Amino acid sequence: MKRFLILIIFLQAYNLLAQQDSSRMYNWNTGIDVALLTSGTVLNTYFLIEEPNGQRFISLEEIRSVSRDEIPSFDVSATYNWNKTASNWSDVVQVASVVSPFLLLKSERVRAEKWMIALMGFETLALNQGISGFLKVSIDRKRPFVYNDDAPDELKYRRQVFYSFPSAHTSASAAATFFGATVYSHYYPESKWKPLVWATAATLPAITGYLRYEGGKHFLTDVAGGYILGAAIGILVPNLHKVSNEKVSINTFGGADMMGLSLYWMID
Repeated sequence: MKRFLILIIFLQAYNLLAQQDSSRMYNWNTGIDVALLTSGTVLNTYFLIEEPNGQRFISLEEIRSVSRDEIPSFDVSATYNWNKTASNWSDVVQVASVVSPFLLLKSERVRAEKWMIALMGFETLALNQGISGFLKVSIDRKRPFVYNDDAPDELKYRRQVFYSFPSAHTSASAAATFFGATVYSHYYPESKWKPLVWATAATLPAITGYLRYEGGKHFLTDVAGGYILGAAIGILVPNLHKVSNEKVSINTFGGADMMGLSLYWMID
């Protein structure tokens, strides 16, 4: 706790000094950053606690009793997919997506604020992972390969078969690429490369999601949910930190039995 408070004090001092430089794009904001860091920590801790304790292993009887009839018609197609190559490639595309924002460091303007941008990137991925994990253990949805006879039975006994919604691969990919595109657009709003940057940001998580679907790891709704979640967080976090952005504010609230965040976003 002491180390955490020291970090907050240090970053607040950094912010006060940074405000003297009008050329800066992003600033530390105590309310926003404490809320984001706390939320990411709490949600990821919840997942780590619930992951081994709150989920069950699927039984042989349950495997034999599953039926495609319990799945909405628009999601049934995923239960016929089983492709290990597609699943492996989804890992590759996800990693490529997550590291893609490092390309921003080619810009001298970005490098001048690299530590603030690194903090925002950490908040983006931590919050996305935390929310994705919280939803997985809360919704408890079976993965589509559980319904597929082509998938090995030994994979169906694992606890992770209940972590179908949302697709964390897709959400992480979208969070990273949309974060990178948002930061790029803030620094270079008139750039001729903006359409390509945003097209790439939209395409990489879509490919990741398709490969997860094709591999039998997720339903289409899992992918769509992960895409929307990640994209929203990737866009939101940089905008919350943008200098002189009075249109967006975030605050914590709570009491003895609950805690949460309130978001205010003024639309023109």
